[in-house]
Amino acid sequence: NHPTNGHWTTTRILPNGYKLERQWKLFREQQPGTKLIFECQRIGDMRNFPSVNQNCEKQDALGPLGYIYSDKKDNTSPVYRCRKDSDYFISPDSKCEGATNEGLLGYAL
Repeated sequence: NHPTNGHWTTTRILPNGYKLERQWKLFREQQPGTKLIFECQRIGDMRNFPSVNQNCEKQDALGPLGYIYSDKKDNTSPVYRCRKDSDYFISPDSKCEGATNEGLLGYAL
């Protein structure tokens, strides 16, 4: 997360000023029972968010993040997309740490 710009969800190097808060493992190649999730950026305010939609919900597509399990497997955690105001982040908590739960992305190692 960043002290003034919120969170950034990526599998790339973090932008300047952001620090690692949490990490999961995604697959680079499709595995049985996985789906691809994408790194997206909102048009206008440059807020980063993950999406299961390749078109990034009609926002800017930055590319694939990786493959995530669609269903719970041993040793996986749920990954929810959360939003607080204009800040998007992912969390294993279905209550999104008090923010709005925008849906389950899948399950990650």
